[in-house]
Amino acid sequence: MGALPGPHHDPRRGHSPGPGGPLSDAAWAKENLARAKQTLPNGYCGLPLQQTCPHPNACLTCDSFLTTTEFLPAHREQLERTDELIASAQASGAQRLVDMNEPVRVNLIRIIEGLDALPTLPGPADG
Repeated sequence: MGALPGPHHDPRRGHSPGPGGPLSDAAWAKENLARAKQTLPNGYCGLPLQQTCPHPNACLTCDSFLTTTEFLPAHREQLERTDELIASAQASGAQRLVDMNEPVRVNLIRIIEGLDALPTLPGPADG
C-alpha cells in the first residue's frame, strides 16, 4: 500500500506516485515521509521546521473534541508514530522537532489513559 499525496499535491513538481510519474510509489513515499514533522491521525504534517503551525493537532486540546474507546486503536497508533518521530528527532539532535511533538505525545497519553479508565459497559450481547 503506497502513500498518497495530500490535497495540495502538485504532480508538476515531479512527485507523482503513479507509474506515469518520475518516481515509483516507494521512492515517493520515502522522499515525502522524510519530510514528516508531526504525526496526524491519518498521516503526517510536512510543514518545514522554520514555520510554526497555528493549529498542530488542534483537536487533541479542543474542549469540543469528543472521543470514545472505539477510537483507542487510532490514538495508540498515533502515539506510537509520535514516539518514533520523537526518538528519531532525538537521535539526530533535532530538538525543535522534539519540542513540536512532545505536546502531542502528552495529549495522546492523557486521552488514552482517560479512555482506559472508563468503566466497561456491557454490550448488547452481554445483556
